[in-house]
Parts: sequence; C-alpha cells; structure tokens
Amino acid sequence: MRNTCLLTAAIAIAAAGIASNGCGSGASLSSVAASTSRQSPTPTPSPTPMPSPGPTRVYVLSGQSGGLYAFNLPITASSTPAVTIPGGGGADMEFDSTGRLFVAGGNAVRVFAQPITSGANPAFTIPTKYSALDVKFDAAGDAFVSETHSTCPIYCRSYDIGVINAPITSSSTESFFIHVGGFTHGIALDNNGDLLAAFNSAIGGILPPLTASSTVSFFFPRQIHRSWMYPVSDLAFDGSGNLFAAAGQDSAGSAGIYVFRPPFSASTTRSFVIRAGTAVQVALHGDLYAIDGYSNYGGLSVFTPPFSGSSTPVVTLSLAALGIQAGDIAVGP
Repeated sequence: MRNTCLLTAAIAIAAAGIASNGCGSGASLSSVAASTSRQSPTPTPSPTPMPSPGPTRVYVLSGQSGGLYAFNLPITASSTPAVTIPGGGGADMEFDSTGRLFVAGGNAVRVFAQPITSGANPAFTIPTKYSALDVKFDAAGDAFVSETHSTCPIYCRSYDIGVINAPITSSSTESFFIHVGGFTHGIALDNNGDLLAAFNSAIGGILPPLTASSTVSFFFPRQIHRSWMYPVSDLAFDGSGNLFAAAGQDSAGSAGIYVFRPPFSASTTRSFVIRAGTAVQVALHGDLYAIDGYSNYGGLSVFTPPFSGSSTPVVTLSLAALGIQAGDIAVGP
C-alpha cells in the first residue's frame, strides 16, 4: 500500500512540477488544478496585414457636369469604360491611402467608397467654403482642397487652400485655410510635407508646418511661358519625388509636361519637358497617364519609364470617340 502511495505522489509531482509532502491526497490534487488554471493562455498571433491592392483602373472625370468613368488597366486603343457614373463629374479627383475616391467640384468634395461600380453614389459629401478645384493628401491623410471664391475672370480671382484633417468621415469639415491669393488650380504635397502650388505660369512652395498663417516661401524661376488662359493646371509626383507639371499650351504652341527634380527651392530648374498634345492633367503610378483636354477634348496617352524629353506615348485612347470630354484623371483600385 505504501509503495502505491509513493508511486501516486511521484506521478503528481512530475505532472504538476511542484513539491509534495503527502501521499496524493485530495488537497494536493486541488493544488495541481489551481496551478494549471493560473497558467497564461498562449497568445493568438496577430494576422499579417495584407498589402493594399495595386491600381487596377484609370479614372476619368468628364467636367463639372459630366460623368465619372473607369477603365481597366492596361489601357489600349480600344479600351471602353468598365464603370460609368452619370453626373459623377467634377473639377479634380484623388484617392486617399484607403482607396476612397475624393472628387472636388462645386462647393463640395464627394467621397466614393470601394467598390466603385456603375451608378454608384457618394458615401458622403464634405461641404467646402468656396468652389473646389483640386484635392490632394499629405502623408498623415489630411486633405488639401484648392478653392476659388471670386467670380471675376480667372486672372484676377482670389484663391485659398482648405484643409480637412484626418481621419476624414461624414462629419468632417474644413479646419483652416491657407490664403495664397493667385490662381492655384493644381496642388501637390511631396514626401517632406512641402505644399507645391501652381500659380498660373509659376510654381510656388509652402513649407511645413502648414497652418492658417502659412505663406508661399519660394517660387521656381519662371520657366513656363504661359498666358492666363492656359495655366499650369495639374501637379503630380512620381515614386522618386520628381514633380510633373502639366501645362495646356506654351510659347511653342504645344503642351508640355514639365519635370522638376527634388529638392525644391527658389533655384529649382526644370530637368526636361515631355510633349503630350495639349495635356492638362497627369497621373503617375509607374507609368505616366496624360489627358489631352484642349485639342480633341478627350485623349488619354500612356507613357512608360524611364521618362525623358524624347518620351512618346506607347498607346493613345481617343476618349472623344467614346463621347467623353475629359477633365481630370486618377489611377487607383
């Protein structure tokens, strides 16, 4: 009997990993159970975040009162819209980091959530104080909206940039304005948080921190011969931080996509010019997509890297043949 008791104790000690003075009594079994229940559970591993899907479409706005169209990539000369949203037009558009599409136009920014399908309605609308012309985002997810609040001809209007702080929801409003005065249709933000703005034929830089008291810190030397009728209308960055500025017509009588390399300052000069019909809007995601908005009211050209002054389109899609009068372009999901 004593041998049996010792064997029981040995088994209990080995199983619980504790010392025991008795013979496997009820009290020692309770101690084993309590010790086992106090052990921390094995943590559940956090799921590995899935990478955001790459761009699959090129989106085209057809003016303030037109529609919104999406074309599946890759673009060919025979591409047709995969998505059509009548009345979804605006002045400019941009995707945020979550894939939502922000369309600036009228006194509002309309936000479309994924998936974007034919006939979709905005998930919500953010009112703007003035007429919205362009929208871009900084690294923190804040939205910057170029706006005009004058009705005189384009060359004498006054402009502001409204800021909508992240996280952006249906209850968001503009938190402050950066007064910039002159024409600022095209805006963009670089990786350093610098706000670049197109002032008719010039490009100015507004340095962070960006507040209601921010002013233009510098202008690039004047390099784009423009009249007020054909301003620099869009700015975009590639993955290396190079700035692409689309100008509808220059002194040579044709459009230019002017390319500037960082860092940006009052001494920044253009690196080269890509001739692209009468390009007025550009978007980059590896390839360069340019909208021809003056001559045939609807050409979409695609350029592949490396880019240079001798770059030519690898494909051109006639949007005019599809009845689309192009106004802006964006690349996204």
